[in-house]
Amino acid sequence: MLLDRLLISALIEARSCERFALLADGLDSAELRGFYRGLMESEARHYRLFCRLAEQRFGFEATRARLATLAAREAEVPGVSAEALARRIRHADVQPLGGVEQAAEALLELLRPGDVLLTLGAGDGYRVGELVLDRLRAAFAPFDLRRRSAGQNAGAAAREEES
Repeated sequence: MLLDRLLISALIEARSCERFALLADGLDSAELRGFYRGLMESEARHYRLFCRLAEQRFGFEATRARLATLAAREAEVPGVSAEALARRIRHADVQPLGGVEQAAEALLELLRPGDVLLTLGAGDGYRVGELVLDRLRAAFAPFDLRRRSAGQNAGAAAREEES
């Protein structure tokens, strides 16, 4: 998704900006401090450029909301983890799964025909639903009669009757 690519690029530039500022602040040499400050300012301009491009294409509110989500996903918060959250919820059906791939695999084991899957969350949690859908499409593609024309279906039925 273009919005995510722009904002991830912005976050990369922001982190570089932060690192160059730390380097500059810790140096004794005025010449090196100036060099790293220049790099920091360049990275800050790149950050603003990516954000501005996203805002022009997707609007200010949508861009800022998604940027906050991506930035929150990026930062680790001490004491906050899937395991800690599962322990606090204290429900037999709640378990940490380790990541997006593991969550998709667990859901594929649980889902039955007619089920509706709704994923909610922040960061890349949306990918769970996308992975499940992709894997279901791949698994059932040979049986998807909507992809065949009526003539192909009639021909296949006639061949089955002959055998």
